[in-house]
Parts: sequence; C-alpha cells; structure tokens
Amino acid sequence: MANFTKPLPDWKSKGVEPTTDLKNTGWKAAQRPPAAYFDWFFNRTYEALKELQDNAPHKTTVGDLLTLKTISKDTIVAAINELKLKLDTDLSPSREGVNVTLKDAGAYFTTDNVEAALQQVGLGLKTANQNISTLTQNLTDLSKKQGEDITALDQKINTNKSNITDLTAKTTDNTKKVDGVLEALSVYRTSKDANGIYKTVEWKTKGGILRRKSVLSDPDANGNYLTQTITKYADNGTTVTETQVFKPTYDADGDFVNEVLQ
Repeated sequence: MANFTKPLPDWKSKGVEPTTDLKNTGWKAAQRPPAAYFDWFFNRTYEALKELQDNAPHKTTVGDLLTLKTISKDTIVAAINELKLKLDTDLSPSREGVNVTLKDAGAYFTTDNVEAALQQVGLGLKTANQNISTLTQNLTDLSKKQGEDITALDQKINTNKSNITDLTAKTTDNTKKVDGVLEALSVYRTSKDANGIYKTVEWKTKGGILRRKSVLSDPDANGNYLTQTITKYADNGTTVTETQVFKPTYDADGDFVNEVLQ
C-alpha cells in the first residue's frame, strides 16, 4: 500500500440508504434528516476511502535499471526501447524448428529438436482422433441397442394394459402401483356424471403439485365413455411432458372390455 499519513474516518454503522428521489432533489428547508441516512453516508465514505488505500500501489518495478545503458534511468520509455533492441538483435531465436533445441525436462519426447517434437505431437493427435471416432461409433451402436430395448419394454407395458376390466377403477389401481414405486400421491375426483362416474381424476403431491390427470370424454348413447386422455406433467405441475389417448370398447352388456392406446 501507499504511505498514507491520515487515519481513516472509521464508521462501521451501515445505516439506511436514502431514496432515489431524495438523492436527486436534496434536503428541503427545515427538513430533519434521519440519523440512519447520515450513518449510510459516513459508512460509504469510510469504505470508499479504505478501498482506495487498500488498492493503492506502491510503485511498479521494471527490473534493475542500473544494468541499462539508458542515460535517463527513470525514463521507462527509453528503458523499454533499449530492451526491445536487445530482443530484436541478440535474443531472436531461429525460425527453423529443426535448428531449435528442445528442452524436455519431463522426458516426454524422443527427439531433441522442436520440429520433430511437433511431428510426434501431430502423430499422437491423429491416433487420438482415430480412437475417438471408434469410440463414437461404439457409443452410437450402444445407444441404438438401448433404444430397441426400450421399444420392446414399451410394447410389454402396452400389452399388460389389455388386462384392465374397469376403466376408472383400473386406471386408479395402475396409477397407485406406479406411484407406489415413485412417490405417494393424493387422488382427486371431479365432474361426476349421472351414472356416478367421475370424468376427471387428478393425482397430486402432498404439496398440491399436479403429476397426472385422466379425463373421460365422448360418451355414447349408453353413457359409456369412448375416449380417455391421460396427461403427465413436469415437476412444476403445469408443463405437459406426455399425453396418452386410449379408446375403450364395451361388450353387449355395456361392460368394459378393451382399452387401446392411440
């Protein structure tokens, strides 16, 4: 830090920052300012001065000026020009890599010049690129195989749905089984029709976040619903992540038989 002689006006109370309107218009005649405003001003003034003192540099040292031939030792421009001249004339390396000796303290190369070392690096990069290409192809093949496995699993899941015997009851039962593995959900049924069937069923978390909703629609003359739409939601409870549409079928007695995913 620089050699400051005056002590800082130490003021640690943060106070309260005045409003923008007051900063722009200033005090009015006979107005009594709150003490907290003065605390804010004194504290900000103290911290600003402290920041200046903490960050003020001593001086910049450019090296041993006594080794330079420059007459004006305190003229940094002349010193820089002299150093530049030395670099341009005495210290310029050969532009031919084969003529530049390689300093390999870590023994990474089997050669002693820069050009051969760069060729070794290039060969290593070429081999690495070939290995990356092979790895990428292997990952692509693995991803394809996983996709086929997932498709087969989805087909098994859809086949299991053929065992549903009651549309509303089975939907609730299957949801409870799935949610029993993932998380416990509350069930809310609304829109009850004349036959006592709830057309809308919602599954929510304990905190009230919607996870899944089932809606029955398109009833026939007997009051049997011909469409069921299941909507799944993201963690925020509003963004739709998946929508599934099923077409139920009934026998001559009006009993639920099949549910076909569209």
